[in-house]
Amino acid sequence: MITMDSSEVAARIAGERAEKSRQHSQEEYVKSAVDYARECGWVKEEQLPMLQERYLVPIYRKYLEIIQEVQAENPPASEFQESVRVLNFCLEATHRIGTTDSNNILLSVAAYRRQTRSEYADYAVTAMQEFLCPLLAT
Repeated sequence: MITMDSSEVAARIAGERAEKSRQHSQEEYVKSAVDYARECGWVKEEQLPMLQERYLVPIYRKYLEIIQEVQAENPPASEFQESVRVLNFCLEATHRIGTTDSNNILLSVAAYRRQTRSEYADYAVTAMQEFLCPLLAT
């Protein structure tokens, strides 16, 4: 049996948190979402360019815009990381565009909003939610 001491556990948890609050690139996000759509089989190959242009790229641009807005407020590092983390969860939820009802995505985003612990993270997820509502209604 392999055991870890408390410092190893703490380092592992810190590494996982850092990964969850890492800002993603557009290429990463789009590739991940497209791969998900292909795996599910609900989006046809010829629909992928529309998925990217109409949904994924605008969502990613909004993600960056919100991150820049939060960063401009100069929040404490931990609160900035929390904001990026919750936005990453929102991006993950949007992978399901085209494979599930839009309301399910919005419900996931709303659930992330209830988990926020700072005003910056709350702002970030609220801004993303307000952006997604009309976009997903189309």
